[in-house]
Amino acid sequence: MGYKLKRSHGFGSETAFRRAAEEYFSSVSTEEGFSSPPTLSALKVSLGLTERDWEECEKRYPETVSLVRNVIESYLEDELIKRKTGVTGIMFSLQSNFGWKEKRDAKAAEDMEVTIKVV
Repeated sequence: MGYKLKRSHGFGSETAFRRAAEEYFSSVSTEEGFSSPPTLSALKVSLGLTERDWEECEKRYPETVSLVRNVIESYLEDELIKRKTGVTGIMFSLQSNFGWKEKRDAKAAEDMEVTIKVV
């Protein structure tokens, strides 16, 4: 896949931003699902957004940003459920980008006393 570096000149409205995000998702979609994984970084490249631009979109268009994040998170969660192996990258993305955390057994984290009896 080739990337063309372009610079966004901003979006005049939330509708324009939403339309651009929908075009990105359409470009990586087929009727059967996604032809390539939708990612936040690929979306930013597709829209010509820098990190600063993305942060501005988060402030100006929080509803659309939330919907975008939901689509990507849903894709990753679905992949996590479907795959039997190769989920490390998916777990990393969910933890890094979507606030997922591994739950640890509280009992395993506590100090335990073990008595060994030799007979």
